[in-house]
This record gives sequence, C-alpha cells and structure tokens, in this order.
Amino acid sequence: MELISSRLTFFYKYVFTTLWSGIFASATATIILSPTAPVAPRIIIPATWIVGSVLVWWACGRVKRVSFDGTTLNISNYVTEIAVPVREVSSVKQSLWINTRPMTVSFVNGTPFGRSIVFMPPLSFRQFGEDPIAERLRIAAGLSPGPTSAPEPGNKPS
Repeated sequence: MELISSRLTFFYKYVFTTLWSGIFASATATIILSPTAPVAPRIIIPATWIVGSVLVWWACGRVKRVSFDGTTLNISNYVTEIAVPVREVSSVKQSLWINTRPMTVSFVNGTPFGRSIVFMPPLSFRQFGEDPIAERLRIAAGLSPGPTSAPEPGNKPS
C-alpha cells in the first residue's frame, strides 16, 4: 500500500490548526482584556480570528490520509479508516492555487466520509500542472485522462 498523501497531513490537520487558532485566540483575549486597547482592534481582531479559524479548518482540518494499492483507496482521518474500491471514484480534481495543492476525490456512492474527500499529495517543487497522482487515480478508476474530463456524478464511463 503506497501512501499518496503528504507525510505532513497529521501536522496540518491537527497541529497547525490547533496552534494557529490557539495562538490567535491568546492574542485576541489579550487585546479584548486590555483596558487601554482602542475599540476598533477589539472588534477587528476577534472577527479576524473567527474568519481565519474557519478558513484554516476548511483548508487543513478536513484533509485525509490516503494510501493506494492500485485497486483500493484506504482513507483515514486518524480515528477511522475505510477502504474504498477505486472503481467508486467519479472524479479527481486538484487545486493548483492553494499552496498545499489539495486533491478532491469524489465518489459515485457516499462513504462514511461523505461523497468526496480531500487530501494533500506529497509536497513537490512542481510549479505548474497537476501532480501525477491525480492522473494515476483517474486511470485506475477508468476515467478519461485530464483534469476537466470527469463525468457527471453517477455517470461513470463504460
């Protein structure tokens, strides 16, 4: 079984999200409790902390650890692990605009993690284009090659 998600998945999912939110929460509490702090920072800093925490959780907290053996994806959130046959994959897409370059794998049928999962491929110095893992998953799932060739959900090519 080959690990196709980044070895930093645990760090981003649990350590980074906790540290970011915790450090920002401490700074927020310090400003709110300071008797000399102006009113504007008492409003802006907590709002920034809330919005930032939601965005950090959305980007990092939902990532999964993924292994692949050619026919099965083993997907884990470090508490629960499931096995999904690769034939259940309906699309594979990668965001090239976020620095961790997350991949979204959608499934024909729902899984205990939902109809899609997000994982971070191993970090690379590739600046342009998709990670080869995306194409490997598409080929193994019997999907047409290319980032924009995914069929509509529920309509797998025959």
